[in-house]
Amino acid sequence: VNTLTGPGTGNSNGGGGDGPGGGGSTAQQIEMGATVGGTFARGVIGTSIASGSQLSPGGSTPLTLQFRTTTTGAPATDSFTVNFASSCPAGSVTITPAQAVSVNGQATATYSYSGGCGLTQDTINATASSGGSATLVNSSATTTVALAPSQVGSIEFVSASPTNIGLAGTGRNETSVVTFRVRDQAGGPRPNATVQFTLDTS
Repeated sequence: VNTLTGPGTGNSNGGGGDGPGGGGSTAQQIEMGATVGGTFARGVIGTSIASGSQLSPGGSTPLTLQFRTTTTGAPATDSFTVNFASSCPAGSVTITPAQAVSVNGQATATYSYSGGCGLTQDTINATASSGGSATLVNSSATTTVALAPSQVGSIEFVSASPTNIGLAGTGRNETSVVTFRVRDQAGGPRPNATVQFTLDTS
C-alpha cells in the first residue's frame, strides 16, 4: 500500500542530542589567607599584633583565617577544618582551639603566651582540609609572633666541674666550671639574661 503525503503535512523528527554546553558543575576554587593592611594575602594568618610590636608573657592575640573564592572573593560556603601549631615548647603557648572549623568563610582561634618559649619569635603554622566539594588552592598558612623577653624569676645551680679545687701550687685543679640555670617567672628558660658572679670569701 502506498501512502502519499502532500506538501506541508509531513512530520519532522528533529529531537537533538545533548549539546556541548551541558557539562557538569565545576568545584569552587578556594584560597586561604587573611586581610593585611586592607589587602587579602594568601597563605597568611591574621593577628591583632601591630607590626614591630611584641607579645608579652600573659598576653594573647586572635588567629584569623579567611576562606574565599578565587573568582569573586566571596566567602566560601563549604566548611574547612584548620589545625594550628606553634614552634614554642609545650606549656609556653596555648592555642584554643587547636583545631578550628570555619563558619561563613572564617576560622578563628586564640593564641596565648605564658612565657618560657626561649625564642624571640614564634612561627605559627595552619593546615586546612575540606569535607565539601570545594578545592583548596593553598592548604597551609603561617605567621610569626614576636615574643617579648620574660622577666627573670629564679636562678638555680646546675653543676660544677670539678667539684673540688685546690690552692695554687698544691698540684690540684685550680679552676672549676660552674653552671647555673636562669628561669623566667613562668618557670621556663630565660635566654640572654646577664648573670654576675661574686666570690664569698667569708
